[in-house]
Amino acid sequence: MILSILPSPLPEIARAIPLTYFLEYFRSFYGFEREISVILGRGFGLIGLYLIIKAILLKWVIHHARKNGTFIKLSE
Repeated sequence: MILSILPSPLPEIARAIPLTYFLEYFRSFYGFEREISVILGRGFGLIGLYLIIKAILLKWVIHHARKNGTFIKLSE
């Protein structure tokens, strides 16, 4: 993967971004070798994980806003 040329903290950050895996997949069409055999699986897996986390956080925020009455204050 192209991440090996990045300085120390950046490869770890790039591995958490799903777009990295999709770009690596598209690079394979232009003659670059794929080092990870399940590039698309990891990309879609991260997207699914982030959607689950987002849904949980949204549910918590809505619950917290109803408990504090923030929705009623915003509607005035």
